[in-house]
Amino acid sequence: MVQTATQQSEPPSKQRRRLFDEEELDLSTTRENEGHPLDIPPTPLPKIQMLVIGIVLFSDPLTSTILFPFIYFMIKDFQITDDETEIGRYAGWITSVFFICQFFTAIPWGRFSDRHGRRPVMLIGLIGNSISTCLFGLSKNLWWAVGSRALCGIVNGNSGVARSMVTEITDETNRAAAFSIFGFCWGIGLIAGKEQRKNLCKGGFLCKPAEHFPSLFGNVQFLKDFPYFLPCLVSSIGSFGGYLLGYCCLKETNPDVIRRQKRANPDERTALLADDATARDEDDEPTTKNSSKIRQITKASYAVIVGYA
Repeated sequence: MVQTATQQSEPPSKQRRRLFDEEELDLSTTRENEGHPLDIPPTPLPKIQMLVIGIVLFSDPLTSTILFPFIYFMIKDFQITDDETEIGRYAGWITSVFFICQFFTAIPWGRFSDRHGRRPVMLIGLIGNSISTCLFGLSKNLWWAVGSRALCGIVNGNSGVARSMVTEITDETNRAAAFSIFGFCWGIGLIAGKEQRKNLCKGGFLCKPAEHFPSLFGNVQFLKDFPYFLPCLVSSIGSFGGYLLGYCCLKETNPDVIRRQKRANPDERTALLADDATARDEDDEPTTKNSSKIRQITKASYAVIVGYA
């Protein structure tokens, strides 16, 4: 009775504070009894999967910036103009077309990965990045350069898919560590693409190798005809290596695609015949829900991308 009278005499704010403290005490006791998630040891990261994802994250900024050291000289060698202003405008075309195409294809690639799997999108991006970068190194005129950079941007919309893969192959114990590689790989790719004449992976140091290294490449007519091919080739080697590694070792992570693949497996077909009708109903329902979610995410993503730009 005394406690009740005391509570009634207290102001409402103190009563709410007392109730909040009691709930916190009950919650902490429950966590101690059940085991707090922070006490769970982190799950080991899948090394091969993370390596392929890291190569994708590295090749994206490297591909987008590898041309910066030599784009001015490339356009000048096209001999379309001697005006510095015009050269700058053409350089802007070649540089921006990559990002424009990547902007318009990133979300379609994400939808494609939701339907057909993350693995095909990652492999297409890696091999497409390697081929289109080499094609850019073979540019002899403006339109070839613009077209090859556009192709590179079209097939390079897989960085968002890489983030989806990281989410699907990790849990709460190791997700933060996995996502920490994004900034690291992006920064390394930017450094490798922009810096000039300090490392053999830099675009400015490897352009015109017949002039810079006459003892090695002075008699190679191909490099004289295409003086900007070597830096593009070097930047594409990483993507091609990632493609080979991913083709052999990369596993699918999309749970819906994995479920469909298991259902289509002849070894498990007999066991699933009895549940075929139920499985179809279950498949149709998530598809409808996922479609509506994708539409919502797409609108939000476009708004965020436009705001960020």
